[in-house]
Amino acid sequence: MKILILASNPRKDLNLDREIRDLRGVIEKSRHREEFEVVDELAVRVGDLQELLFKHQPEIVHFCGHGGGEPGLVFESDVGREHLVSTDALSNLFRLFSSSIECVLLNACYSEEQAVAIVDRINYVIGMNQEIRDDAAIAFSKGFYRALGYACSIEQSYEFGCNAIQLEISGSSVVRSAVSETERKLGVADAVAKIAIPEHQKPILKKKPTLTPNLRASNTSPNQTLSQEKRIEIQLDIDKSLKADSKIEIQLQKETSSKKEVASRFQGFLVPNGSWIKWLTAVLCILGITGVVVKPISKLINTNFKPLLQIPLESDAEINYQSLQRTLSAKDWKSADSQTMSSLLEIAKKKRPARSSKQTWLDPKDIRELPCNDLRTINQLWSVASKNRWGFMTQSIIWQRVGGTTKTAPDNSGVRKNFSIAVGWHRADIGQFDLETLYEKLNNNPLEQHPEGYLPSAIGRYEKRQIWVGELNEFAALTWRLKQCKIFQQ
Repeated sequence: MKILILASNPRKDLNLDREIRDLRGVIEKSRHREEFEVVDELAVRVGDLQELLFKHQPEIVHFCGHGGGEPGLVFESDVGREHLVSTDALSNLFRLFSSSIECVLLNACYSEEQAVAIVDRINYVIGMNQEIRDDAAIAFSKGFYRALGYACSIEQSYEFGCNAIQLEISGSSVVRSAVSETERKLGVADAVAKIAIPEHQKPILKKKPTLTPNLRASNTSPNQTLSQEKRIEIQLDIDKSLKADSKIEIQLQKETSSKKEVASRFQGFLVPNGSWIKWLTAVLCILGITGVVVKPISKLINTNFKPLLQIPLESDAEINYQSLQRTLSAKDWKSADSQTMSSLLEIAKKKRPARSSKQTWLDPKDIRELPCNDLRTINQLWSVASKNRWGFMTQSIIWQRVGGTTKTAPDNSGVRKNFSIAVGWHRADIGQFDLETLYEKLNNNPLEQHPEGYLPSAIGRYEKRQIWVGELNEFAALTWRLKQCKIFQQ
């Protein structure tokens, strides 16, 4: 699939270079990157439009620049000044290339007017229904093309683009409007009458009533449902991108106050291979210091599980989970956590008869051999009882969010510490977290006030009454087993 970027910014006030760089970046990191070709044309003039569409024959046309509502979009004239191309002219232009173009993305303010006109010719057109901030427009592009790179449809990619705006933007930014700053201030009285809407609601997807088949388009069917595994994979990729971007945001914010202060404050974190960046951004994202909001896992997981008391209690190890089911239904979290640990230790003993009965914790080998049906049953019970806040899948997603993989994390990586902070198991003074403290917090606060992944504690335990932060590599084994059992796909 070929993507043609048409960039035009005669005012020189938008960060189009960053948008193009980020767009290329998310495509290059995606799973299906070899299926995409990105071509960018800068400082596009009115007279270039036909030639560029003939030359490149794109499936997706991406315009980034300023919009002016009904009068049209802003391109450059032959002398480098602003030149508005009318809505009718744009509609007729795309009519002439409608046999090859599948989607047009107008990443400019007030471009809904053009989207409405063009969608009579093109299957999908995305425009903006109000002024949109520069950072919001860039965030939408990243989310949209990242999803396309994971074989999502145009409609699904649009949803990811809107969500990326919610995740990334904060503060103020330049807007992509053809109206000057002075003109906007003069129009304050008119603006007051308008209803302000959140940035993520400004992109509007227009769909042709009768879609024209496009044999060159390689995206999935618009009605195809994303699997659980793909949703989580894309969301984790978004989180990783946000953490990388937050490093830049932190530096810029600090530089405005004092460059010396920045240098002295960050100097203590410097370690080889730049791993301080991963440590710092992960912790700051968890604490919310950077203003970056990562999508809650309870919203990410879209379970189709039955009500708690109707969940099939399947077990390959012949374990009876009725007691755990009733205990979770009664919201007796402490007893449920204890029962979960007992069940898993019983399974480990059956799988490895030579295993010492004095070992009151699960090691990575135990976890990698957990039967899939038992792992699935326990996860479903905890997930449904906690409204997706707790359970093995939630803990595994958090492990991956802070940089964990299916392999053991090195001692100096900070992954284990960041994970313990994220799920609420961390104490600054010691490297362990006793269960009495864990359960005491349960009694004093409702479910929603506890961190996601807080329970069950079974995978994190080292001894009978402790969670040992240094031994949290068991979550690498858990993540590996969940993927082997295809529990992420449900």
